[in-house]
Amino acid sequence: MTPVIGPDTNMKNSTVLDEIRSAEESIYLQQYYIRHWDNEENPYLKEIKDAARRGVEVKVLLDSTWYHMGENGNDEMVEELNGFADDEEVDLEARILSDYQGLTKSHNKGMIVDEVSVMVSTINWNANSMLRNREKAVIIENDQIGDYYSDIFLQDWRDLIEPIADAGGEQEVTVGEEVILSGENSWDDHEIVEYRWDINGNGDTDRKGEEITLVFEEEGTQK
Repeated sequence: MTPVIGPDTNMKNSTVLDEIRSAEESIYLQQYYIRHWDNEENPYLKEIKDAARRGVEVKVLLDSTWYHMGENGNDEMVEELNGFADDEEVDLEARILSDYQGLTKSHNKGMIVDEVSVMVSTINWNANSMLRNREKAVIIENDQIGDYYSDIFLQDWRDLIEPIADAGGEQEVTVGEEVILSGENSWDDHEIVEYRWDINGNGDTDRKGEEITLVFEEEGTQK
């Protein structure tokens, strides 16, 4: 068991940073929110990305409360992290907390490494909490405790809500003229990663993209 007393030891290599660097297989991270620092990259976040680069499976789950969404919010952080994963082709995925069995908020600041080492913490991942606040955490290395917290995390991680595809309402168009179809009103509680369109209804993907342009050459009804 390793105590972490903030801000005194939050940034020492022997505490949180070493915990992330020690990961060999997986990191499960559940946070109230993650924010960038003003003048440099959040060092905890940098270590998470570096872990993914060396082959560690990383899952990041952030709170979905309305005041953590929008500009500089958790939804933007999720988009950034998933974009990083796509660009660098690493095993990292970030999600917003799903409405799971009535769970609507995650105030947790926890991390599980290799399903063995668990950090239970009050430390928010922002500059104030790391550098200027009186915070505390404990890092526990124990197989049974690791299994227990891993199971809880993976319960919260599960996506139980099906996405809603919305291609817009009915349109009356003129043969030979362009018509725009938009999926902007489609919804998922985590993230929409791709828009696929089946134009002729045969079950195959004909086009991709949130918005597409079509020209119909024959009269009739298209569904």
